[in-house]
Amino acid sequence: MKNKVMKLGLLAMMVMGGMNAAHAGNELTVSGQVLNVTCDVSVPATLPAGTLKAKPAEIVAANTLYKQQDVKVSLTGCAGAADADSQGTLRVSGVTSAMGNTFFNTNANSPVAIGIVEGSGLTTPLLGNMSTINTGAKGAAPADLTNTDYTYSVGLASASATPQPGIANAVLKFEFSYN
Repeated sequence: MKNKVMKLGLLAMMVMGGMNAAHAGNELTVSGQVLNVTCDVSVPATLPAGTLKAKPAEIVAANTLYKQQDVKVSLTGCAGAADADSQGTLRVSGVTSAMGNTFFNTNANSPVAIGIVEGSGLTTPLLGNMSTINTGAKGAAPADLTNTDYTYSVGLASASATPQPGIANAVLKFEFSYN
């Protein structure tokens, strides 16, 4: 009987240990802010499949967007107490590639990446990771910020002209801040 209980105990430890090992690679990223003014930020979840495709010969200049698509970032539900000395901003961030801070790609060694610029249909200058743009005037009231849209262009980019073929995948995060 004692032997049977010990075997069951060992089996239970192995099963529970295996369950813990299965969850060991999961991670949770948490961020937060304490701000006088807050806004909800909305962006499209994805661009239509196949939107950003180019041949190497079509990319003829470095640090320039190709096959760019406009992306609308919207602020809604802004609330709080405005501060005359504070400025609302939108910050863009994401994983960057080995080519540098302005090239977003989950594959660090790809010869191509995703670039982003502020404005519609523009191809330069590329925004870097953690770049910010101002939203509204300094000290703007929440009512002046809510229901406003900001346009960015995203597209293929490379640190060199006529790069080798490659794949670019990026997750871009937009955050509102009021400081």
